[in-house]
Amino acid sequence: MSISLSLFLFLWSAAPISPEIAAKDKYLLARRAFLNQNWKEAKQLFQETLELLSQVKGQTERQRHLFIIGRSDVRFHLAQIADQQKEIFPACRLYKKIRDRVDKLPTGWESWPINTKLPERFALSKRRLDECNLVPSVVSWALTPPDAVVETLSPAPAPTPTAPSTTPTPAPSPSTTTPPSPTKPTTVAPSWMPVQSPIQRLPGLLRLRIRAAGFLPQEKDIQVLAWEEMRLVFSLKPQPRKRDVAVVIRRPVKPVAPPPTPTWVWITVAAGVVVVGGAVAIGVYAATRPLEKVTVSFR
Repeated sequence: MSISLSLFLFLWSAAPISPEIAAKDKYLLARRAFLNQNWKEAKQLFQETLELLSQVKGQTERQRHLFIIGRSDVRFHLAQIADQQKEIFPACRLYKKIRDRVDKLPTGWESWPINTKLPERFALSKRRLDECNLVPSVVSWALTPPDAVVETLSPAPAPTPTAPSTTPTPAPSPSTTTPPSPTKPTTVAPSWMPVQSPIQRLPGLLRLRIRAAGFLPQEKDIQVLAWEEMRLVFSLKPQPRKRDVAVVIRRPVKPVAPPPTPTWVWITVAAGVVVVGGAVAIGVYAATRPLEKVTVSFR
C-alpha cells in the first residue's frame, strides 16, 4: 500500500462523524438491545442517542420538528424500559415530556415521511400519562425530637345528600301561606389526623402539624410535586422555661398619731409660762431700778 493511500485512509477514519449520523448508529444498536430485552444496555445506548440528537437543531422549521419527533421516540423507548424495571416515577416524567413536545407539532405531522409506528407509540404515551396522573408521590420526614407527632389537615367530609321524600305534602291555603325559612347548611370544620412516615399524596398543597411535649408546635405547608420522593426534616424548638417571679405587695403606711397629752401636763406648762413670765417681768423691773439689792421669792 502506498504512503499516499495509507494517509488518505487515516484521515478518512479520523474525520469527525456528525452527531446525526452517530445518533442513527446508536439508535440501531439500542433498538437491537431493546428487542432482545437487554434493558441495561438498551438504556445506556438510548441515553447516548438522546444526547447526540440534542446537539442537532435542524436548519429549517420542518427539520426542527423532525428532530423533536426523533427525540420523543427515544424518550418513548426509555420510558418503556423504566416501566419494565418498575421505575414508575422516571417513566411518568418521560411520558409527560413526550406529550408536551408532541402536542406542539404542526397539524398533519403524522403524514410526513417518518416511521409509521411513531403515531401509535405517541398515542400509547398519552394513555400511560393518564394513568400516571393517578400515581401519588411519596413524602417522608425525619423528626427532632424523634417522638414528635405529625398530623395532617384532613378535608371536611362532604355532606350526605338526603333522598327526596316521595310522600306528597298538601299545599297550604293561600291565606296561611308563609315563605319557607332558609335553611343554613351545616359545615364540619376540617380536623387534624395523625400520620406516619412515609405517606402518599397526589400533587398539591399538603399541610402538616408537628407537636411534642416541651416543644413549640409548628405548622408547615408543603407543595407536593408530581412523581417525586420528597424527604422532609422537621426540628422543633424547646419551649422557654418558666421563671418564678416574686411579687411584693407593699401596703401604704398610715401615719401614727401622737399619744394625747395628759391634762396635768398642760396645767404645769401653763403655770411654768406664768412663772417664767413673772420672772421676766421682775427682771425687767429690776433692770429699771437703781442698783440695789433685790430679793425675789417664789411661793
